[in-house]
Amino acid sequence: MNKKILISALLGSSLLIYSCNSKEVKTGDQTLNETSSAAVADSTSVSKTNIASASDQKLVGKTFERQLAPGEKPNKDPELSNPGFIEFKTDSTADYLPGGDIIFPATYQVSGNKISLKSDMGDEKKELTIVDENTLKDSKGNTYKAK
Repeated sequence: MNKKILISALLGSSLLIYSCNSKEVKTGDQTLNETSSAAVADSTSVSKTNIASASDQKLVGKTFERQLAPGEKPNKDPELSNPGFIEFKTDSTADYLPGGDIIFPATYQVSGNKISLKSDMGDEKKELTIVDENTLKDSKGNTYKAK
């Protein structure tokens, strides 16, 4: 049998098995493919996971500013006076200003009400808890409010 015909037949039957044993699951604005164990996995399919979409948490497009703690005074140096912020750009990227005037690109993942943020520069990692859709709290007790 010709190799090209055999490969085409195998590929076609694999796709047929996959399409017969999968279903689409809608979560927010994402479509995920859930497949049975008998299906042949397509390398481009997205598996269903427990990680929530950032759009489900209504983070994308929002900027959260760190609030000064009670008794904390703002820095008098204009270059260091910003207490910090996180601006969520997409479902996985953000701009992060830990304080001062240098904004770092960052990536993040949301799992339930937890956000794991990792700065692309400086290897800074921050764990945040979503208190409500306008409030985040970090592991040091700092509060970030949506502006």
